[in-house]
Amino acid sequence: TVAGYSAQWLTGHRLEATSRESYGYMLKHITSGLGNVVMSDLDAPKVRSFIRSLEATDMSGATVGHVMTVLREMCKTAVADKIMDSDPTANIKIADRRAREMTILTKDEYKRLLEVIDPRFRLLIVTLVSTGLRWGECIALKSDDIVKMDNGRWVVKVRCTIAEVGGKHTERNYGKTAKAMRDVTINAELASQLQAQGQRGYIFTATRGGRLQRSNFRRTWTMALKAAGITGVRVHDMRHTHASWLVNNGADLITVRDRLGHTDLKTTSRYLHVMEGERDSALDALDRAMAD
Repeated sequence: TVAGYSAQWLTGHRLEATSRESYGYMLKHITSGLGNVVMSDLDAPKVRSFIRSLEATDMSGATVGHVMTVLREMCKTAVADKIMDSDPTANIKIADRRAREMTILTKDEYKRLLEVIDPRFRLLIVTLVSTGLRWGECIALKSDDIVKMDNGRWVVKVRCTIAEVGGKHTERNYGKTAKAMRDVTINAELASQLQAQGQRGYIFTATRGGRLQRSNFRRTWTMALKAAGITGVRVHDMRHTHASWLVNNGADLITVRDRLGHTDLKTTSRYLHVMEGERDSALDALDRAMAD
């Protein structure tokens, strides 16, 4: 059956812990809808009906796409294993995947958030917005990662990340992308604060000094948002805020791409948000061109 083969398929794949967790999540949806179907009986109509049923729920298009990708990869392996004669997902299309709309903090919202956040985590928020680091990259920082270069500039040397799976932390000496290992410039004041806080190891820790977990920080984050009168903002949106502030205030996309550790410039271009109250450079340019 699909349920039986999916477990075998997942076990037999070499995957990072975070990827294995994600695959397992997608397989839960697959086995819920198709689990009792015998693999050799799985055909295009059954797959199509399953996918359409997911699209009819409030599941995001991106998640439906991920489920389809996992199902397709599993079917390809089943064909290679000679369990199936052909891949029943081959010609099935899904609805257009619309990425989640990015939430960007305004400058006023950012100031309000810093005023109400637990003071022990204020530097964390400042660092996330000032550097655009991913959560795992940020909580992996140590004082030795804050370095003054020969040109006098201070940088955060992003050299590892902490993956959090099932409440357990794993430190990796590599990142999410090929360009994740990078130097991110910061000002001298932030560098001094980070070095001072990281004298005993990791810069950002839990209240009692242990590893800072996303799940534990979520309560602090939620309380701060409520106090600041801000809704619908995730911690990851600090990275979006960093990128959008840069791009919409004159930084070129290549520079922003390198700061974020993106491999593809197309990914960076998603941050081209026009902030509320910012001038529309395109219309300004057109006005100048048409002026007498």
